[in-house]
Amino acid sequence: MPGVIPGSAKSLNEHDEDGNQLYRITTLKNQTVDYIRLLKKNGFQAQRFDYDVKQYMANQELEAKLRLDMNTAQIQVMNTCKHNFQELFQALVHLKIMRAYIDGVLRFGIPPKFFLGIIEPGKKFEQKIKDNLTTAFAEAHLKDMYGAKEDQNDEDFFPYVSNELTSPMFLMKN
Repeated sequence: MPGVIPGSAKSLNEHDEDGNQLYRITTLKNQTVDYIRLLKKNGFQAQRFDYDVKQYMANQELEAKLRLDMNTAQIQVMNTCKHNFQELFQALVHLKIMRAYIDGVLRFGIPPKFFLGIIEPGKKFEQKIKDNLTTAFAEAHLKDMYGAKEDQNDEDFFPYVSNELTSPMFLMKN
């Protein structure tokens, strides 16, 4: 394209995967139709573009309004998700507490003779806390029964009831 009318064609440095390029060509108003015909005759696609300041400003205002609407909608969605997550997490904690209570009653009998507590161990201290709990609550004649079992058919058995509260797997994938 450059060279057809010296200085009037300018590459806009836009390329697609097929290698097509986009040019801006400036012509006189009375020559535009003839120039488009000549380009189409030589196998190029061309169309007339008229710059309208009012339309450009209207498009800018519309874009700003749409961005604001989108940001508002995003904030509303995030607030809704946060609220729903809080409600679901609270329900999950209540279920864990109910399960611990029921497991304690089934295991240690009625009237309840146990303590419910929440422990948040650091990653390095998890096993140490389990060992300390086993030592603190184990009956002397049953100490050999307690601990994690290597055999898959056996269950882990501890002198305390433990329910882990873990995040859903989709939250852990980053």
